[in-house]
Amino acid sequence: MSQDTINFSYISQIFTMTMGVTLASTAISALAGLPLGYLLSVKNGKIANAMRSVTTAMTGIPPVVAGLCMYFIITRGGPLGGLRLLYTPPAMVLAQLIIVIPVIAATAYPAFMRAEQEIRETCAGLRIPKRKIFRLLLRECRPACVSSVMTGFGRSISEVGAVMLVGGNIAGRTRVMTTAVLTETGRGNYAGAVLLGGFLLFVTIGLNLLAGRLRREK
Repeated sequence: MSQDTINFSYISQIFTMTMGVTLASTAISALAGLPLGYLLSVKNGKIANAMRSVTTAMTGIPPVVAGLCMYFIITRGGPLGGLRLLYTPPAMVLAQLIIVIPVIAATAYPAFMRAEQEIRETCAGLRIPKRKIFRLLLRECRPACVSSVMTGFGRSISEVGAVMLVGGNIAGRTRVMTTAVLTETGRGNYAGAVLLGGFLLFVTIGLNLLAGRLRREK
């Protein structure tokens, strides 16, 4: 990709792929990570402590290791090789789940832990069914939940190693903003890399400002 081909169509294509993969992985991770964070906040004992330690440790997993694990799962000889997911957007989403779910769970459970006891006592006094506790907890801890999800989103949209390993950085198919920046830099097209990087930064800051507004709303 030469410098003169860094145009609106190219950026639009990469941006669409980036947001599709990032939003899918963040949404699925939130659906899994927030309930996991809740379980980590209410369970006690050695197993629960071990789960909290493992989840916290997983927040620092190197993305390329997550990508490598997913690569062996979905490659032709792997357990899911028959699905032919390698070098496709779904493979990129799956790799990011390994990275983002622990981030959301580990950042959410301290807030759940602080609010859970009070909400449980309130529910017991008002005879509110236990199945509604998690819903009430989400409402009470909405700012913390939004922060956790946005932290996961930031980790997802900035990821390079895992998506390149399982996605292949194929132009028009699996190339996203971060891998495009890396590609253009490697080709010596620094102007194009700066343009793509600046656009990615603009989008990320804009979405975080929107999340900040959601955190402040009652």
